[in-house]
Amino acid sequence: MFTVPAGKYLLSLEVGQTEVGLPVEVGSGATVQPEVVLQAGVLVLKATAGSAPAEKGLSWKIVSAQADIQGNRKEFGYSFDAEASFTLPAGGYLVQVELDDRKAEQPVEVEAGKRGEVTIALP
Repeated sequence: MFTVPAGKYLLSLEVGQTEVGLPVEVGSGATVQPEVVLQAGVLVLKATAGSAPAEKGLSWKIVSAQADIQGNRKEFGYSFDAEASFTLPAGGYLVQVELDDRKAEQPVEVEAGKRGEVTIALP
């Protein structure tokens, strides 16, 4: 809870790669309890190498599903964890994973308010 003078404010909230701003007006002596909807989901990633789970040496990157006119993709996050977890705005993404000289990528959809789990097989 914050105590602020009466006036207009912009409430900003950031969780993972998701950001939202909400204009809030506070009256003199008033208590305001705004509700913020992130429209985000959680994406949990795992990889397999052959028939075994890949547990060390992974490099994950989350990028935009579509490349821009120059062929570049916006980066939304990265991790070196065996089980990577990302909070992302709802929408489509491309997951890229590397282990030594093995590389794989897979398109994914993140749904607002849901947890998605994806396992990617490395060649």
